[in-house]
Amino acid sequence: MTTLLFFFYNLIFIVVSISVSYSLKNSYHGDINSFIGYRTKRSMSSKQAWSFANKYSSNLLFNYSVGCGVIEMVVLYYFGGKVALFSAACIWVFLFVIIVIQTEFKLKKYYPSSKGGVTSQS
Repeated sequence: MTTLLFFFYNLIFIVVSISVSYSLKNSYHGDINSFIGYRTKRSMSSKQAWSFANKYSSNLLFNYSVGCGVIEMVVLYYFGGKVALFSAACIWVFLFVIIVIQTEFKLKKYYPSSKGGVTSQS
């Protein structure tokens, strides 16, 4: 019974993570706010930076959600539910850090000033 329960926990975790990331990817990111979205000092420096950061990070989140779901299913098959759930949680912590690093790197490249001006791409 416990094995079956952990199997469903893993499936729920995968479905929820992919669903949430998909809805973030396809939602309007709106105006700069302190409630929802990718919120760092650099991303909130201008409307253009805000839109770029939210679109870029939500695309990364969706892609990583799908990849993490595949990895979780493989781990679930070979090692069982508890290991799969724990490994997925660890992978997610790592991926959130990676998403922030990648997004900040892109923001720094395209919006280096605090005013959020776009650099020339020549």
